[in-house]
Amino acid sequence: SGVGRWCCRCFPCCGSCSQDGAGGGVEHCDSAFLEPGYDVCPEDLDDLHRAAWWGTVPRVELILMLRDPGLDKRDKKKRTALHLACANGHPEVVKLLLHRNCQLHVLDGEKRTALIKAVQCQEEECANILLEHGADPNIPDVYGNTTLHYAIYNEDKSMTKILLSYGANIESENKGGLTPFLLAVLEQKQQMVEFLVKKKANLNAVDNFK
Repeated sequence: SGVGRWCCRCFPCCGSCSQDGAGGGVEHCDSAFLEPGYDVCPEDLDDLHRAAWWGTVPRVELILMLRDPGLDKRDKKKRTALHLACANGHPEVVKLLLHRNCQLHVLDGEKRTALIKAVQCQEEECANILLEHGADPNIPDVYGNTTLHYAIYNEDKSMTKILLSYGANIESENKGGLTPFLLAVLEQKQQMVEFLVKKKANLNAVDNFK
């Protein structure tokens, strides 16, 4: 069914979900949906990543000043300091990293940009900063979801408005064929359905999906 395709491929919410829908299994697929934040063990992080995660701006500045730790270096799960700062809601660290010209579109282990993590974790200030610096809201993750899919799932109307103002594609489809509008319909998020209708989302997507 349509819901089954969505459950197993796009916003994994069952233990047997997989990237290809064949039951191959995806590591941490439950937390990708139910727990959008990162599972972090500080002992596994280097100094820069740890400081970014905790939001200690002076420590980040000191590390960057005294040595070159690799601004875009990724940890074991392919997360950069920018990913960690966005997921944990540290806008001042985000500003500092961007001032140092970190890359905006590095992908983590689930092919998510720092902007996707900010939206997933409902860190609007961090997301705004990234967008102001040119972050692309239309880069899909491993499930084909864009920032707009996550904003709609979170029923975050404010973030949705911001993303649309920065060119987020209202008709983007994830790997299960769901547009943000279809996601809102299937998840019975009535306010978001009404909002997307007003924004001229393609209502025929429902018939096409069936």
